[in-house]
Amino acid sequence: MKRITSIIILAAAVLCLISAAGTPGSSSDPLVTKSYVDDVFVPGLISETERAASETLGAEAERADRLADGIRDSAMMRLGVPGYKLTESFISVTLDPGETVSMLTGGKFIPTSGTVYAAVKGTLINITTGNVVPSGSQLTLYDRYFCAEDTTVTYTARSASTCLIDGYYATTGSIGGGTPSVTFTDVPYGDWYHDAVYYCADMGLVEGMGGGIFSPATTMNMAQLTQLLYRIAGGNTAGSSPYWYTKAQNWAIGAGLITEDEFEPAAPVSREFFFRMFYACAEYTGKFDMTPRADITSATDYYDIEPENRDAISWAVATGMVRGTSSESLTIDPDFNVNRATACVLIMRYFESA
Repeated sequence: MKRITSIIILAAAVLCLISAAGTPGSSSDPLVTKSYVDDVFVPGLISETERAASETLGAEAERADRLADGIRDSAMMRLGVPGYKLTESFISVTLDPGETVSMLTGGKFIPTSGTVYAAVKGTLINITTGNVVPSGSQLTLYDRYFCAEDTTVTYTARSASTCLIDGYYATTGSIGGGTPSVTFTDVPYGDWYHDAVYYCADMGLVEGMGGGIFSPATTMNMAQLTQLLYRIAGGNTAGSSPYWYTKAQNWAIGAGLITEDEFEPAAPVSREFFFRMFYACAEYTGKFDMTPRADITSATDYYDIEPENRDAISWAVATGMVRGTSSESLTIDPDFNVNRATACVLIMRYFESA
């Protein structure tokens, strides 16, 4: 009888211990079941790890930002040029004779009209040609100039001039063109082509169709493309006769971009023809790096490209001008016509990546 009583007391004690310990799989008995490990313990551990990592990385990111700010500020103090502003991207500046733009290390400068000279303290690089620019040099229109490390450059206009700048700057000229720059009523702010249209217009490469209209969706024709390329090459289209495109036409034929029989001013421009002509223009001018190449054999429509144009398109892809029309794989779409908005986007992509 005593033995039975002892067993009953022991069993009761075990039940009490189990009850006190909690339900198996609960937070008070976490390792009893696999479901608790999978559904509670592991997710909790991951959450805590992520929180700790986020706090650590956030602190490191703030530290890096402070360090970068300190390096920039100390560089500016070392150069002795307080009061400079920073652009978010290329902006246009209009300069009257004697007006200036001063820029710091990392600054980019593109003269787009007029006559501009550079006074250099440090090293100024013409990244279009790859040459170092001596102080006192006259700059070449549409070439891209870059301020190297520990450099300040003062660009002075000798005649009414315009330019594009990007980086830290100070200027006595007028931002955004001074006198009202060209505006187009059909190029609304926020549209995918807005910045590119005004970028090309500010560089003097394109103009409207009259009445404040740009006609972004209108297919570019051969005369318009030839005019654009002639301007990129540094040509002056003023006074063209008997047609507005005659100067550009004669230049393109003389430069070997196109034959007289091929030139049809009203003919629409396909993507393939656009890249062929842009490549030929860049090669003719001798101002651009013609060495980049990309493997385009995997393009979904590679065999739709005329063999004689594949090298030009390979170059265009390598320079970042062409990104295809498919987000999943490279698509050139060579036969698709280029509208005026797309032409501006392609031009801006090239100049910003060159």
